[in-house]
Amino acid sequence: MVPAADDGQLIAGRYQPGEQVSAGGTGVVRRAEDVVLGRRVTLREVRLPDDWPEAARAAGRQRCLQEVRAVAELDHPGCLAVLDVVDDGAVTSVVQPDVPGARLSEVLAREGPLSPQRAALVGLAVLGVLEAAHERGLLHRDVTPGSVLLSTPSDGSPGRTLLTGFGVVHRAGDAVLTGAGLVVASPGYCAPEVARGEAPGPAADTWSLGATLSTAVEGRPPYQGDDARGTLAAVVRGGHVPSARAGDLQPVLARMLEPDPARRIGARELEQALGAVATSRAAGTAPAGQPLHAVVPDLVTRTAVLPVVAPDPVVAPPPPVPPAAPARHGAARVPLHTSHRAPVRYRRRALVLAGLAAAVLLAVVLVTVRGGADPSGSGVAEPPGSSAPATVGATLPPPPEGTPAEQLSATIPALAELVARDPAAVGPGAGGLVEDLRRIESLDGPGQRSAALATAAAVDEASRAGDLAPAVARQVGQVLGDVVRPDRLVDLVAALDLDPLAAGPDGAALFDGLWGLDHQVPGDRTAAEAAALLETVTAAAAQGRLTDAAAQAVLPTLRELADPAPLEDLAGLLERAEADPEAVGPAADDVLEALRGMPALPVYDLGNRAAGLLELLGQEGRVEPAFRDAAVPVLVRLVR
Repeated sequence: MVPAADDGQLIAGRYQPGEQVSAGGTGVVRRAEDVVLGRRVTLREVRLPDDWPEAARAAGRQRCLQEVRAVAELDHPGCLAVLDVVDDGAVTSVVQPDVPGARLSEVLAREGPLSPQRAALVGLAVLGVLEAAHERGLLHRDVTPGSVLLSTPSDGSPGRTLLTGFGVVHRAGDAVLTGAGLVVASPGYCAPEVARGEAPGPAADTWSLGATLSTAVEGRPPYQGDDARGTLAAVVRGGHVPSARAGDLQPVLARMLEPDPARRIGARELEQALGAVATSRAAGTAPAGQPLHAVVPDLVTRTAVLPVVAPDPVVAPPPPVPPAAPARHGAARVPLHTSHRAPVRYRRRALVLAGLAAAVLLAVVLVTVRGGADPSGSGVAEPPGSSAPATVGATLPPPPEGTPAEQLSATIPALAELVARDPAAVGPGAGGLVEDLRRIESLDGPGQRSAALATAAAVDEASRAGDLAPAVARQVGQVLGDVVRPDRLVDLVAALDLDPLAAGPDGAALFDGLWGLDHQVPGDRTAAEAAALLETVTAAAAQGRLTDAAAQAVLPTLRELADPAPLEDLAGLLERAEADPEAVGPAADDVLEALRGMPALPVYDLGNRAAGLLELLGQEGRVEPAFRDAAVPVLVRLVR
């Protein structure tokens, strides 16, 4: 260990500190230059509270020394090495390599939630490090999105997933160093047994990894309170918010977040389960867009020193959780129109969404209906199903006639007034729903449709759980369904592209089917393909593989596309123009050229061609009035 003598601006005579990278409840991380070896490093300063007694501060410094010894025993490519430690008796700094990349928490805040497949890949990498540590009797006990580093690819090599932040690592069975009644942990990612002050084992790291992966796919931690203590209490009491977009990863997360460590999924079984999700068919699905707020709130993430939480003796043990199922293959799936996702996604970015680029860049809010506050005022959310069901009689006044946006704007103050007047009648989920509707109102385009789709699914779930009055849920669901319903098929495709799993477990397959229909299936096959897709979507919705909101948005569009009449009318219009070009007018050649190519075009291109032809028909003197009057209704039906 190098003594921390200060030589001018140098720490320990060799480290030139630079910019701050992050800060937590127990210290900061800075970049630095090792002037002796000429390399970039990071200095993780661990600052103990000034009001701690000297004995507790000495124990805290000893914990840092244990970190160095513990990490030195690990030889794993996914573990960030410790190069040095400096200690001046007041501040202990751990020196590690400065690896280019971003913390998982930074990626989530910048890009939004991950797909279940990508999250499973991250989980596999972190699990490998944890297994290596557990084999040596070491626990990490602070796995959070902030301790997972995704390195930047370089020289043709893919980036690595690294586990950092062994700040509270200790040997299994070691005594708590901070003294009786205290726990050092990140409250939203601290296993229940750790929060209760019990001696943890490897299962505690499994729970923390589960909370981290849940945050990665859901866009919010599974447990949140009004403050750090409230969050820790929520962890102990259990009952996290149900998954909204975890898909096939959901049963795996349920077993990782099992409150009883003895019944929590083991490492070998977890490795197989995560591997099945990581290699499932939807592995190319893109994550949702950037949320309006940071995905990982500081109060949940930052390591803190908190009193342990006494277990609640009245909470009954949860029922057994069934084993994680492998990726499902037998359930009804929407057929794919492409065998390889990567080039397809590249092409649609160029061909489909160019005109929607600004809208796609809007933040996507993964919104969920949140539970109510504990009446004791502790800020601890009640577990799902623990509160009394919402009164069935609570209703909203019907929104006035108008556009979906106008109906949404009218629904928000009506719901807010009802919540203020009689919150118990509406249900504990209504307050959070008002906030979610306001966020949706602030969006537009694909981002608004995607957020409305996710919220509609959460509303339905809250109603079934008794957290929202059924009549209120139905009316809000109808309003959100109208918001989601597209003007054209491409609008729905763009919304699903942002967050396919907001439509349910089959959301990614639904996206594939709709994208193929919109951009690959020729017009003369559109009706037949749409009819087949309509049947598949209807079956998937009946089986719960697609949400009611998704079905409400998709089915009317598919029914319209399954009608062969518009293409038959187009054929009749072409026959009329070819039989008597002079009756078309001076632009007959342009009209005929456009009409002849239209039957072979897919929905998106056909709509654009029809829109261009409508513009031509509107030009003065270019087309005879009689032909224009016959052509307009035919072409309008093709812009879909």
